[in-house]
Amino acid sequence: MSLIRTFRRNTSAKTKSEKTAPPNTMIEIESLHLHALSHLSNFYKDPATGFSVMTEYAHLNRGVCCGNTCRHCPYGWERAKGADRKRVVKSGDKADVERRLG
Repeated sequence: MSLIRTFRRNTSAKTKSEKTAPPNTMIEIESLHLHALSHLSNFYKDPATGFSVMTEYAHLNRGVCCGNTCRHCPYGWERAKGADRKRVVKSGDKADVERRLG
């Protein structure tokens, strides 16, 4: 599945909560995200906080970066001020998003 390959390439930049998370929690987060992707789910529960976290699949369906430095943002946090992350797809590029979702 191209979504899972995309996620594995996009895990180098971390959100503030991820930088302070214990290693076992990070492994659990990745496992939960991959499980959610395999079921084409839009959300999963963060094990540490209980918050709902948007999957990369949900972001691709949204089509653009919201600017909130989301954990699984495939758009490289394009609209977030002062944030930098490797971009997987350009925000608003419908053709590329459709290709990745297909």
